[in-house]
Amino acid sequence: MASSVGNLFIDRSKDQSKALKQTVERALAQISDEEFFRKPGVESHSIASLVKHVSGTLRSRFTNYLTEEGEKPDRNRESEFIIHEGETREALMGRWEDGWGTLFATLEGLNGEDLTRDVQVRWKKYSALEGID
Repeated sequence: MASSVGNLFIDRSKDQSKALKQTVERALAQISDEEFFRKPGVESHSIASLVKHVSGTLRSRFTNYLTEEGEKPDRNRESEFIIHEGETREALMGRWEDGWGTLFATLEGLNGEDLTRDVQVRWKKYSALEGID
């Protein structure tokens, strides 16, 4: 029974994640490149940097989800908030797709029993379910 509930949770997580991704993408389709890269204030981030950060988070957290630390050693989290000269919207959206693809592939590979396993994110232990939720 627990496994079937776990599988329902995984299916629901996939559906909710797909819906969230689509909602964000519909919003992004409504803004220009100038708006995408604009920083609204000194202490603010551009939409581009948030796309870059979410992409990095998804890739880091969900690559080898059940077996590796969620904060990968090759990730430079702080640099995700910096848009370098030459970074394009197209390239950042490619990273976005890669990050979400990592999440969806991980969810597809999980089963209900996996949700009780421990994962580690930023050196703190969680159940796999908590890491997804």
